[in-house]
Amino acid sequence: MIKPKPRVLIVDDDEVLADLYRMRLEMEGFEISVIADGEHAVDGILEFKPDLVLLDLMLPKMSGFDVLKLIRHTPATSKVRVLVFSALGDLDDRKRAATLGADDYEVKSEISLADMVAKLHELLTSPQAKANNTQKG
Repeated sequence: MIKPKPRVLIVDDDEVLADLYRMRLEMEGFEISVIADGEHAVDGILEFKPDLVLLDLMLPKMSGFDVLKLIRHTPATSKVRVLVFSALGDLDDRKRAATLGADDYEVKSEISLADMVAKLHELLTSPQAKANNTQKG
């Protein structure tokens, strides 16, 4: 039986960074989709059905905080893992993201591509992630 590729939705308006992550994650065996604004993020989740969302906070049309709130308050997306990935490193931003339901938080300038790949694998193989996957329809 072939194991399905983990699906990651990247929500980031930085086209160069999103493309870099898309290419690296595809090389690592992930299936990737990219959305460049907050307004289309929840629709993208409903359509792509990712295992994890890599979410920037500073997005056009709708902030990542608002996207996170929508993800957690939409029954069809509430169990999707969300890793906030932002240039914002302030403690208040981290606390706000955690309060809104982020599974983890990384500052863009403080994590390498290789470490991000390891972090995604960690989040996707944690017991909570496995429980969430069994609840997917």
